[in-house]
Amino acid sequence: MNAVVIAIAVMFILSLARVSVVLTLVISAIIGGLVAGLSLSDTVTAFNAGLGDGAEVALAYAVLGAFALALSKSGLPDLLAYKLIGLLGMEATQKQATKVKFLLLGILLIAAICSQNLIPVHIAFIPVLVPPLLKVMNHLKLDRRAAACVLTLGLVGTYIFLPVGFGAIFLEQILMGNINKIGAAYHLHVERSMMPMGMAIPVLGMVIGTLFAVFVSYRKPRIYVDRNVAPITTIDLDKPLRAVNVEVLKADGIALEQEAKQEAPVIAKKTILMALLAIILTLISQLYSGSMILDWQVKVGGSVIAPTQDTKVAGVGTVKADHEYAFTPSVEYIFGETPFSAEVLLATPISHDVKLDGEKAVNLKHLPPTVTFKYNFKNSTRFTPYIGVGGTAFLAWDEESSGALAGTKVKVKDDFGFAGQIGFNFQPADAKNWGVFFDARYAQLSPEVTVKAGNTTAAKFDLDIDPVIYTLGYSYRF
Repeated sequence: MNAVVIAIAVMFILSLARVSVVLTLVISAIIGGLVAGLSLSDTVTAFNAGLGDGAEVALAYAVLGAFALALSKSGLPDLLAYKLIGLLGMEATQKQATKVKFLLLGILLIAAICSQNLIPVHIAFIPVLVPPLLKVMNHLKLDRRAAACVLTLGLVGTYIFLPVGFGAIFLEQILMGNINKIGAAYHLHVERSMMPMGMAIPVLGMVIGTLFAVFVSYRKPRIYVDRNVAPITTIDLDKPLRAVNVEVLKADGIALEQEAKQEAPVIAKKTILMALLAIILTLISQLYSGSMILDWQVKVGGSVIAPTQDTKVAGVGTVKADHEYAFTPSVEYIFGETPFSAEVLLATPISHDVKLDGEKAVNLKHLPPTVTFKYNFKNSTRFTPYIGVGGTAFLAWDEESSGALAGTKVKVKDDFGFAGQIGFNFQPADAKNWGVFFDARYAQLSPEVTVKAGNTTAAKFDLDIDPVIYTLGYSYRF
């Protein structure tokens, strides 16, 4: 029997059985090739060669979309949403709301950027990550058009500028390939390194447009209605759909806080480990197949944490965090031949003293995970200066009171804020991969502190820390 007829018949049967489109295409092609007498490797080669323009990319999107759906089943996106809801308690101030707003936009931007290279799921992450965050957006009265602009910048701006992941497909295979193909008749030829520079102007326009959208066009509060969408089984066309009109949506902080505590998903450690393992294996498979450029840098350093602010609390005194020292390893990913990179600070737990009028009053432990996007000023010397901006977190636990606060219960709330970075890398003349670095980071942090004597709240205030972190260390680039 004709191999083409058999392949089409198999595809038809699998489609009726509602098998995934991707699996249907692959299975049908393999069966058709084997029936025609081709080996498995020859069948796969012929299948890839037969894909039309853009079909290979579409097939990759479909497979990675399934990967994103699997991650959503782990419950991690819902857990993230409830953590953000928990930050908006009954007594949330305007400062806290603004901080959570920009934290949320930052999460969307980082997720969009990483979806093009590190975890290449492209737009498949949107239906996974965004729906759980809608309630947070509603409570913040965040205009969703601003969130859409941020997502667009992260998605489109990344793949039209950085030649990594999907950016490599667009810039090298589609854009550069067609330019060189058509330009050959006119002796026009472009190199890989030219592509990011050529796309820098439109990307800069996107950045300016996004900033204008967030801070001007869509900065005003916008009211949305929280409601559960019931499944529709029948539609009466004689009765038009009606929406509930609400002029003002009151911020119900108590309900949100209770929901964050009671309905937040409890995820087993095994599930979290398996989700992280899936992400790591995805990265490894890209590196093994050559679909991602391997350009990592590991840094190991020692840091001095120097708070720059103190807090004067009426009836209590002056509260200030003390200087501390920490071991601060970090991992940096360099985006191909561009001057851009992303660095994640993975500091070990830090024990910190908080003083009241110069005397030790509280000791606590905290983690300061920080993500910054950096611009490296490449030049002909061995010094490479860099600057970076991003976000940081203050995750506190194990608070112990002493001195003037002995006998009280002190709780320090988790906090998130802006982070800035400036520094330089130095590579000695005889070094191939290693070097030394020095940088200074600024973190905008003001965690909420609650002091209780029994069941009575004795004091509640924002502890202004805003530390500068000075780090000296060793770097190794793979």
